[in-house]
Amino acid sequence: MKKNILISIYGQPENYPPTLNAIQIISKIFTKVYVLYKAHSEIFWDYPKNVILIPSGNIISIENQKNSSIPSKIKQHISFLIKFRELIKKTNFHTILVYDYFPTMSLYFSLSSISKKSILWYHNHDVPSPQKVSIGSLALYTQNKLFSRLDLFTCPSKERFKYFPNNKFKGKRILIKNYPSKALYKNIYVKENNLKKVEFIYQGQVNNEHGLEEISKFIKNKDNFNLNIAGNITSKYQEKLSNILSSSQIKFHGFVAYKNLPKITSSCHIGIAINKPNDIIYQTGGSASNKIYEYAACGLPILYFDNEHYNEYLGELEWAFATDLSKESINICVSSILEDYEYYSKKAKEDFNKIFNFETEFKKATNYLEKK
Repeated sequence: MKKNILISIYGQPENYPPTLNAIQIISKIFTKVYVLYKAHSEIFWDYPKNVILIPSGNIISIENQKNSSIPSKIKQHISFLIKFRELIKKTNFHTILVYDYFPTMSLYFSLSSISKKSILWYHNHDVPSPQKVSIGSLALYTQNKLFSRLDLFTCPSKERFKYFPNNKFKGKRILIKNYPSKALYKNIYVKENNLKKVEFIYQGQVNNEHGLEEISKFIKNKDNFNLNIAGNITSKYQEKLSNILSSSQIKFHGFVAYKNLPKITSSCHIGIAINKPNDIIYQTGGSASNKIYEYAACGLPILYFDNEHYNEYLGELEWAFATDLSKESINICVSSILEDYEYYSKKAKEDFNKIFNFETEFKKATNYLEKK
């Protein structure tokens, strides 16, 4: 396909593994892949040669961006819109893909400059919570107005489709689950079955919604159990966990570049995939939480939150163990895993290779694009 695509995301692609995976595959079917993004850090990922990265504004941390003044935020969004419009005017794009609701503003306000032959594609990572009058509320408005013009709408969880104005949508709707890529994990596996030291791992944004306090209390004073945290964490919450576990039982890896994460994950034994269902994001995370299947890609059995939604997706998987986070429940799950660890580890890796990988999942989208 000798055509160009514009991908727009108001964030750093490295912070969204499914976006990285999509870029890798898309780069094989398009001549050039332009990626307009909001820069939060230096680039860690090795992008294909035909991927052209276009940062909007100077590098700003996620925390600083979040705490920016209203005028500063408005200025950042206007700068993003200008970059978007410049790209639209300079290049004839076969496909324009926007991720989440902030870039929909740029697309909506640029519709008059876009060829009617261009495929307009919207992928939603997360369903935002209702907001008061803000930039976010304007973005949600443009997102909803945009639906009547979309050709393709994709989402990582079927439960989330109902939160969008599907009555206005006349295009193709495809479910693309947040699975890891075989390319990144092909040589990764838990090779060491020495369980004298059992390493638990949680990877991702760290907060109190992932059962870490309950698991910390469970492994406290158990010399053969350790906890690894790989992700951004506030000093306050780090101190809270450190007050439960001794320094010899907990290791904070901090932010880990996505390409380096498999090495850390594969050195551990049990993955913590717990999301307490406090909002729509976690209530629909069974296929949208990529960490669940990143653990499987490394051969790690997992602990997940015992509720109806997660049981629907994970209840039949031999390597997934449901806990209500009570000490008794966690103990039963961990004991069951360790009784036949090698079996559960192999089953997790097998299921990833056969089913839960991004290459297989994304074919639905590439098949659509290649027909256009």
